Amino acid sequence: WNQIYNAGISAGSRLTMGNKIFSTLFKLKPESEALFSNVNVANMSSGAFHAHAVRVLSGLDMGISYLNDAATLTSLISHLATQHVARTGLKAVYFGAMGKVLMTVLPALIDNFNPDAW
Repeated sequence: WNQIYNAGISAGSRLTMGNKIFSTLFKLKPESEALFSNVNVANMSSGAFHAHAVRVLSGLDMGISYLNDAATLTSLISHLATQHVARTGLKAVYFGAMGKVLMTVLPALIDNFNPDAW
C-alpha cells in the first residue's frame, strides 16, 4: 500500500487510482453507481467525484495505518459504519464487491503484490 499511496506519488496518480477503483466497482455492480449521484459520478473527472475518491482512499489508508492498534481501528470502522448506515440503497454486498475490486486493481499497481497480505 505504501508503494502506491504514501511513497511520494502525485495527487494525480491517487486520483487515477481512485477512478480505477470506482470504475471497476461500477463494472462489477452497475447498480452501485446510483449511490454516488451526490458526488457527480456522471462526471468522474469532476472535482466532487475526485474529492470523494480521495476521501475513500484516505479512509482506506487510515484503516491500514491502524491495523496494529485494535482500539483505534475499531473506532475508525465504527465511525465509517455509522456514516454508511444512513446511505439509502447501500447493501452489504457492495462492501464485498469493493474487496473484489481492490483485489483486481491493486495487483496492477503494487510491485510483488501479495494477496495473502490483503
